[in-house]
Amino acid sequence: MNIFPRCVTVLSLVFAMAAFAAPQKGQMKDPRDGKIYKTVKIGEQTWMAENLVFDFKDFQKSSFLIMDDKPLTGYYSWEAAKKACPKGWHLPSREEWLALMEEAGGSVAGKNLKSESGLLAGNGVDKYGFAVYLFGGAVSRDGKDDYAAMGRVAFFWSSTAMSHSTSWGVLFFGDNDQYGFDGAVPSKPNNGTVMKLAVRCIADK
Repeated sequence: MNIFPRCVTVLSLVFAMAAFAAPQKGQMKDPRDGKIYKTVKIGEQTWMAENLVFDFKDFQKSSFLIMDDKPLTGYYSWEAAKKACPKGWHLPSREEWLALMEEAGGSVAGKNLKSESGLLAGNGVDKYGFAVYLFGGAVSRDGKDDYAAMGRVAFFWSSTAMSHSTSWGVLFFGDNDQYGFDGAVPSKPNNGTVMKLAVRCIADK
């Protein structure tokens, strides 16, 4: 009796199951303020599974969307975003975001990473527990915030500059399964106006 083909089949199934293993979920505590964040490992990367809400106590650096006295997300200037993540974590580069998208399904990464339910949910399936919500961004001027595209997109900073005054942002769309990169996001204050986006931190390697 030749059992070799059966062994090959079993091994193939084992490798296939490993390739589609469930993401590793955990948590981390920000030592600066005691806030506990959900985390998830997708491929070789470990990400915060929630938007950062660290408060710089400086309106020019950070603002917040508050619901029932609880911050749902922070919005940060680009300069602040680069320093916002706790020790052992950092603001992801465009390349690190792109690696996440490829790991999460390429053309359908948006659907797989967006939230499935809840306030400002992303109309996704949240396959990995990454839980992207459509919190949009904030434009700060004259001491107040105007929220932009809330309920329509999620907008995150990357650490990668496009020019001396613009940087790459990462978009998830509420009306389709795609994602996008925008290299023209203003990263410097302009006549008192500051663009602020959400931050997801990624663990250092």
